[in-house]
Amino acid sequence: MNRRDYLRLTGALGVSAGIAGCGSQNNSGGTPTGTSTTQATTQAQQTTSGQSTPSNQSDMGLIERAKQEGTVTIYSVMDQPDMEKIFDPAFKKDYPWAKFNVLGLGPSDIASKMSSEYTAKKVQADVAINTQGTMAPLIQNGVFSKISDQEDVMDEIHLMNYSDAAYDDWWAPADTIPQIIMYNSNKTTSPPETYEALADPKWKGELVMDSPSILNVSGGVFATLYGVWGETKWTKVMKGIAANNPRFTQSGSDTFRVLSQGEASVGIGLLADVLGQSGTELVKPVWAKPVSYLNAPSYIAANAPHPNMAALYVRWLLSVSGQEAMAQSGRFPPLPPVAAFSFHGVPSDVQLVPTAYKTPTYFTQPDQWSSRLKNIFGA
Repeated sequence: MNRRDYLRLTGALGVSAGIAGCGSQNNSGGTPTGTSTTQATTQAQQTTSGQSTPSNQSDMGLIERAKQEGTVTIYSVMDQPDMEKIFDPAFKKDYPWAKFNVLGLGPSDIASKMSSEYTAKKVQADVAINTQGTMAPLIQNGVFSKISDQEDVMDEIHLMNYSDAAYDDWWAPADTIPQIIMYNSNKTTSPPETYEALADPKWKGELVMDSPSILNVSGGVFATLYGVWGETKWTKVMKGIAANNPRFTQSGSDTFRVLSQGEASVGIGLLADVLGQSGTELVKPVWAKPVSYLNAPSYIAANAPHPNMAALYVRWLLSVSGQEAMAQSGRFPPLPPVAAFSFHGVPSDVQLVPTAYKTPTYFTQPDQWSSRLKNIFGA
């Protein structure tokens, strides 16, 4: 499907995924349907040849250069079976000549392997998909090439209208795990619609979240709010939330379990748990702004053995085809129109920002953040 026709069809052209203007919508989540995107594709193909053709000569240049290399090797924190059974066939549908090698590893293993290969001058990976916090220390060591220097990748980012918050000089969006306010619909029909509202005394004893000081879900949300709000407002709201005596868990999934069992009314957790409900959707999301997400972006290795294939793959991952593959795998696509097509109840203009947006010290000084959050919340 032609990318511009998709943008016209979905109305994505001109839609920005920045922070400003995000509404709070209490839509319930669901499971991937696959039907809306298919219908959109069918409609688009009625007016196009259905071929994904390069839009300009620079596109042709990248494809021809990539063909000469032929292979892309990826170290991925996303499950290897998903990469092989979903992403590989989708990539080859657009580029049948491509060879695709993937190694599924844990976050620290990917970072260690890339660092040691770079130091030994024996780089094997072309692309890595890994958690931002794990990869952040490697940037200053020169392990990655700048995404902002990849003209073809940046052209795709701008064409698809990704917001400035969705990418960085060093990484492009890939796997996103949104963190949201959620509520038990049997316990309340008037959930808080903003993060500020969590400080309302009406929620005393009714809040649940993972321990902020472990810097997982709620800790990441609070660091994101710090960057958006600033010191004064952030401190006031955090103390207000703490005064409501939240119940603390050890993970976002534990938070969801507590909510679904009716042991709390409102919590901070992971959208994936809400979307994964079967049967009655008891726990529902609140699309409070900003919708932050645990970020596992894509990186291009410095001195990659196949640099053009690396650029082609990252560019493809940002395209409609790549975003549809992301949704097919059950993951939340960072491009809002594709996410809305793929999952019930997701607003088409949902506003997304990565965890700790505008708060880099969350990654560079994690011990300080952990201590500060523990001093406020006691956990």
